[in-house]
Amino acid sequence: MTDSTVELFQAWSRVIRLQTRPGSGRRLRARAGAQHVPSPLYNVLSDLEERGATRISDLAALAGLDISTMSGTIKQLEERKYVTREPGADRRNILVSLTPAGAVAVRTSRQARFEALSELIVDFTDEERATLAHLFQRVAEAIVRVSAEEFCAGNEQPAET
Repeated sequence: MTDSTVELFQAWSRVIRLQTRPGSGRRLRARAGAQHVPSPLYNVLSDLEERGATRISDLAALAGLDISTMSGTIKQLEERKYVTREPGADRRNILVSLTPAGAVAVRTSRQARFEALSELIVDFTDEERATLAHLFQRVAEAIVRVSAEEFCAGNEQPAET
């Protein structure tokens, strides 16, 4: 491993640790107020906003989760009145749809996340922000590529595209 790879790993690990430590979401929750949506729920709401009514099995595959875990997530979203379930065209499949309250929650939560990120990178130049965005996009593409390769080999669910 090169020194730059070790340095990158250490920096990446530090960011993940800082982001996931207890209390790190306090300011984000304060920004979003009553509309705060925890990340696992937010990710599903975002998928529904982008894709429209979607089968639970498809949402599970997008998230890399099993169907029972995704069903529990959907139940939490239903309790908050953010989604509804409805029969699919063949009645064997259940489609999950975003409610108007869910649409407001995902937009409010996205704005709070955007503001929190903006605060973190306030001292970055436009060039640094563009470089960081480009590099994160490349990392995301690599994750999708590796996930697709593992999926084709029969090892797990593909990452979202």
